[in-house]
Amino acid sequence: MSKRNPAFRLSLFMGLSAGLLAMTACAPTGWEEPAPNAPAVQDVEAPTAETLLADLQVQRQRAVTADARGTMSFTRDLDMTDEADFTFVRNRFLNAGLNPKNAPQLFSELEAMRAGARNVNTAWRSSGTGCTNPLDVSVSGSVVTSRAIGTCFGGTDYTFTDVYATNSTDGLLGYASAEDWGGGQFVEATLASNSDPEIIDSMVFAMDSSGYQLRYNARFVPNLALATERLDEPEDRQKGTAGVIDVCLYRGNSNDCDYQFAVSSALRVPVDYTAVYNLPLDPDLTLHAATARLVLQETGGSCELDVSNLITITGRTLAIAGNVDFSRSCALNNQDVLFQIEIDATSIAGSTLTHFFNSDDPNHGVPMRFRYSCLAEGTRVLMADGTERLIEDIQAGDQVIVDELGNTMTVQRVTKGTEPIPMVEIEDHLGHELLATEGHAVPTVEHGLLRADALEVGDLLWTEDGLGMLTRVEREEFPGRVFNLTLGSDKELDRLGTHKTTLYANAIKVGDKRMQDALDDAPGKAVDVLEILPSEWHQDYLNSLDRAARVGR
Repeated sequence: MSKRNPAFRLSLFMGLSAGLLAMTACAPTGWEEPAPNAPAVQDVEAPTAETLLADLQVQRQRAVTADARGTMSFTRDLDMTDEADFTFVRNRFLNAGLNPKNAPQLFSELEAMRAGARNVNTAWRSSGTGCTNPLDVSVSGSVVTSRAIGTCFGGTDYTFTDVYATNSTDGLLGYASAEDWGGGQFVEATLASNSDPEIIDSMVFAMDSSGYQLRYNARFVPNLALATERLDEPEDRQKGTAGVIDVCLYRGNSNDCDYQFAVSSALRVPVDYTAVYNLPLDPDLTLHAATARLVLQETGGSCELDVSNLITITGRTLAIAGNVDFSRSCALNNQDVLFQIEIDATSIAGSTLTHFFNSDDPNHGVPMRFRYSCLAEGTRVLMADGTERLIEDIQAGDQVIVDELGNTMTVQRVTKGTEPIPMVEIEDHLGHELLATEGHAVPTVEHGLLRADALEVGDLLWTEDGLGMLTRVEREEFPGRVFNLTLGSDKELDRLGTHKTTLYANAIKVGDKRMQDALDDAPGKAVDVLEILPSEWHQDYLNSLDRAARVGR
């Protein structure tokens, strides 16, 4: 699968109450009339609420039959050559306002799948960093909030996800949906309901040139009311980036990381969480599944791990305590991540428990971020007295020159580690050479602040000897240690500004860790979707812009 720009995402959200579910599709102004000899595209009516409910009943029964974990949560892949699955999928798209006129390529692909002419993307079916579709439910008072996520490693041409809420009394309570073009790393549809839903379900569709995935998820809403909860781990320990848990990759003995690789083969995230319910939990409560998940919001995909051994249930209290050791290969990129723990349990007496911890929940979670960026051992740094010192010999309290005017800043922290990914080696026409990790921040004259892996031959950089033009940008394995500096006391930052936290490394001006954090947090450059989207999807995409404009009016 091809890499997509993780910074770009166009999503169209729709949500309607049960009384408005029979939505009439209309052709947007961006739709083009077919050629004179082309077969006419017939108008297709949106399904009624009764039709949607009948479809749901079929899918839930099939999910119950296919899933052996219990009665709380069901997941199954949809088979488009099966008529019931095909009808279900088509009606969900129609109900979201999509039809053969405004989404011709999508409906053409659906028919090809029905005929078995499109391959299922088997890579996305794995539990690794392929394509995964978490569905979580949270209850706050009388409001039940449901969120369906579609996330695919490397991105997709097109991703669609929806979420529906129903109960046995009122039937279909509402729905929400979202579609994404040329992204697919993190697509979510969120629905809030005040009508006491019993079941939440979702369909996720993802497709690119290598195939497609269609997945159905359903889960019961818990009937056990939460009284209090407390989270002690993970937490923002160092307060290095306010309100963010920094998980630093490939570093050891670093005092700017909240968490880091604690063992040689895994990324360890400690968890200490307690939930107390209003009523005692049934003694015969059976734990069906407990899963820890890292959703990678920029590269897409997720990593999952069974953490049943970390769960204890006593009286009214459910506790999660211990270390979650994710695979080291899960964390190869700087990016924001969503850390989840999902628990499914039931009892003979009728208690149902579907519990979620989400690191982006403002009630008890803190956003989590993976980071790494450093300079190679042996890099010479220009100090305040005009001498050069090896970066591995620099300590907190030392002062370095930060600009061509001779201004200086004090080193606040020194971070160190190793780098398993090939580093970026650059050389300019003045003979300066530098080896840095791919995510290290480098100011450029013409393009502003760039990651090292975005540098190209011809770029102009600031150096101790004037402007230097890059003549070589290569990748190189580096078995040694890597280091980074955090510059600037509060007074120095107030006086000079955060844009001055640079240093001269092997005579080339580069950013420090503060600048790296700012680069990671900056919005990405907008991408022309039509440039990365296959031509056959262009009309669907242009029509989606028209639909988004209509919804916004």
